[in-house]
This record gives sequence, structure tokens and C-alpha cells, in this order.
Amino acid sequence: MSALLAASRASLRASKAPVMALRRSVHIENTVDNVLPFKAGKHNKGKVAVGVTAFFVTGLSLPLVAGLWQLYVPIAHARSK
Repeated sequence: MSALLAASRASLRASKAPVMALRRSVHIENTVDNVLPFKAGKHNKGKVAVGVTAFFVTGLSLPLVAGLWQLYVPIAHARSK
């Protein structure tokens, strides 16, 4: 029974912990040109667009290519035998 009381006391102390301990330790100034972790201002719109497009094209086409490869390989091996 004393272990149960000790555990409940510890959880009570944890619930009364200061909120400041839960703050993030990263400082980011959210200004007009500084809301992303990379440069995305007026002068870098093309670079950001190319990067995002490449990310989505690669991320969406890779599973499709892998699935088609898995379908193609057994057919190619069956024909060669």
C-alpha cells in the first residue's frame, strides 16, 4: 500500500510542475519572410517551388514505381524459364 501512496504522491508533484518546463527551447521569429526553416522570401519563390515539386513527385512516384516493379519482376522471370 505504501508503494501505491508513493506513486500517487509522485504523480501529484508532477502534475504541479511549473508550466515553464514544458516550453520549447527553440526561438523562431515569425516575420513575413521567416516562417519556414529555410529561406522562402520573395527572391526564393522559384527555388521553393522546385524543391516542393521535386519532393512531392519523388514521394508519390516512388511507391508506384516499386509496386510496378514487384508486378513486372515475376512476369519477367516466368517468361525466361
